[in-house]
Amino acid sequence: MPRPKCRRNICGMPDKNYFKPRGIPTVDLEEIVLNLDEFEAIRLADYEQLYQEE
Repeated sequence: MPRPKCRRNICGMPDKNYFKPRGIPTVDLEEIVLNLDEFEAIRLADYEQLYQEE
């Protein structure tokens, strides 16, 4: 039986709908969709410097 899902605290909704490298046309890129849990994990690791090991 799977564990029950926990409530998650998300800092806030992302300001942007998409991100792409400058100088590369959108048609040449593969689309990757992130859910809010994935976005928050990236924000915590890259912006807040928080990792699960700590």
